[in-house]
Amino acid sequence: MEENNLNIEVLISRYLSGEANHSETEIVDKWKAESEENFLLFRDYKKIWDNSRNLKPLLSINIDNEWEKLSGKINFNEVTLANKKRSFPLMKIAAVLLFLAVTVFVANYFLNTNGTNKMNVEEGPKEVMLADGTKITLNKNSSIEYPDKFDDDIRSVQIDGEAYFEVEKDKKKPFIVKAEDLNIRVTGTSFYVNTGENNQIVVIVKEGQVEVYKDENSKIKVGPNERASFDKTRKEIIKEGIEDDNYLAWKTKKLIFKDKKLEKVIQSINKAYDCEIVLANKENSNCRFTDTFDNLSLDAILNLLKANFDFQVSKTGSKIELKGGGC
Repeated sequence: MEENNLNIEVLISRYLSGEANHSETEIVDKWKAESEENFLLFRDYKKIWDNSRNLKPLLSINIDNEWEKLSGKINFNEVTLANKKRSFPLMKIAAVLLFLAVTVFVANYFLNTNGTNKMNVEEGPKEVMLADGTKITLNKNSSIEYPDKFDDDIRSVQIDGEAYFEVEKDKKKPFIVKAEDLNIRVTGTSFYVNTGENNQIVVIVKEGQVEVYKDENSKIKVGPNERASFDKTRKEIIKEGIEDDNYLAWKTKKLIFKDKKLEKVIQSINKAYDCEIVLANKENSNCRFTDTFDNLSLDAILNLLKANFDFQVSKTGSKIELKGGGC
C-alpha cells in the first residue's frame, strides 16, 4: 500500500510539472476520479505546487550544496542500502525534496491570501453572497464558514444551523456543503439544510438535484420536493417526500395551509415567527384549517385564528395562549 501511495505521488509530481506522458496522465486522471478523497488530496497537492511557484529562490536550488548542509544533521550509520552506488544519489535528492516539501508547506501557509470567513447569525434571517455568486440565507442561531475565493477545482463551505442555498451553476466546480458528519454535493441548485432538527441533519431540495452522503459508500441522490434525513446516532440516511411545505417560511414569511390540523398549523407559525403559541384546549388540535398567510404580522395571524375559531388570545411574557373556541 505504501509503495502504491509513493508511486501515485511520483506520478502526481510529474503530472503537475508537465513531465508526465500520456499513459501517466491517464493513470492520475483515473485515480482522481476513483473517490472524492483522492480528488481532494490531488487538489491539496496542486495548491501547494501552485503556491511554490512564488518561491523563486527554491527553483534554482543546488542539490549537492543542500545535501552538504543536511548530511551533517542526519545519521546514516544505521541505514542499509541494497545498492549503495545507485541509491546514494537518489537518497540525496529525496532528502532535499523532503526539505523543500516542508519549506513549501510553511511558505504556502504564509503566502496563502485566500482567507476564511465565519459568519454567525444571532438574529435572522441574514444573507451572504459568495465569490462565485452563490447566495445563502441563514436563520437565527446559525453560522457558516466560507473562503474569500474558491479553488480551481471545488467550492466548499461549512454550515451549522439552518440555511437555504441558491448555488450558482458551475459543472466544472462542484459545490460541497459540510454539515457536521454529512456532505451535500451539487453543481447548481436550490436546497435547504438544518443541522439541528431532532438529532437529525435534514436536507430538502427545492430545485435541481443534490448528492447527500457520509462517505463514498452512502451516496443518495435527492431531487425536488424530496427530503433526506441523517440520523446522528445511527449514522443512517433516509430519503422521503416532504411533509411540511412551509419549511422555508422563516425566510419567506409565507405560510400555506390546505386542510391542515390546527396543531400542525401552530407548529409552522411558531417556527416561522420564532414564537410560542399554545392551544389551551388540546381538543382543538384536530380542528382543520385552510388559508394563506403572505408576509403577515404575527398579530394579524392571531386575529385571523381568533376569528376562525372564536379564540381568546392571552399573552404572558413570550407565551401566547389560545383559549376557548372550537371547531
